[in-house]
Amino acid sequence: MLTRVQTAPGYPSQPWVAGVPAQRRSRRHRPLAFILTLLLALTAMVVADRLVANRVTAGFEQSLTTGADGFTGTGAHVEIHGFPFLTQFVTGNFRHISIELASGSFDGFEVQDVRLEAFDVHTNAPWQAGSVDIDAVISYSALEMALQQALGTAAQISADLNHPGLLVATSQVTVLGFPVPISIEFIPTLVGYNTVRVDVEYVSVAGAQIGVDQIPLGLGAGLDDLQFELPLPSGFSLEAITVLPAGLRVQGHGNDIVLEEFGSN
Repeated sequence: MLTRVQTAPGYPSQPWVAGVPAQRRSRRHRPLAFILTLLLALTAMVVADRLVANRVTAGFEQSLTTGADGFTGTGAHVEIHGFPFLTQFVTGNFRHISIELASGSFDGFEVQDVRLEAFDVHTNAPWQAGSVDIDAVISYSALEMALQQALGTAAQISADLNHPGLLVATSQVTVLGFPVPISIEFIPTLVGYNTVRVDVEYVSVAGAQIGVDQIPLGLGAGLDDLQFELPLPSGFSLEAITVLPAGLRVQGHGNDIVLEEFGSN
């Protein structure tokens, strides 16, 4: 192997290293340098894209937990899907945003495990979305408020762990000056965009199972075709409800939803 500089006979002096001219070796390195430069530029663009995306999502998460317009939330997490982010930002439209909240409150109406999938979202306030899918768990304490307004008396609601799909509402009535415990087992049925019907399965008064029409003080009449509404944000319509041990899971959809209503101005 050659390790010294030689001069080819009949030609101007030209350095040789390991039998290869330095000029030829330089030409071979040019494509590699170009590729490395391109990779570095692309990496810088990706990093810049992610930095801006993280800053925007952090601001969005903060707005969801500061509370405004009767809404407060905790444990917010926002993910703006799609790459590049900057292209979506410049064009004024985010194709898909996922929003998660550990808990939230709409004027005292408690919800948990809130998930929103928003599509075609404007990048400027009030962040109107073309469509939004919602999945949340409504606490039974919130249902108690809604049922109390419909029934006219306080009641506690819980899931019947022995009979999946059933809810138990317990209360008490006064008969001849004595409090009498009453419990109602019912199936919640969705009958409107935010309306739940109480389909009574069993009624128990002082431990005895009786018919709805036998409940004292005419309370049975209040259970006939009893319905109550869930105070969903404007524009949403429920599509399914499921009884869970921790609350009533609701799933719905909405069009032209203003996401600013879920946070501060």
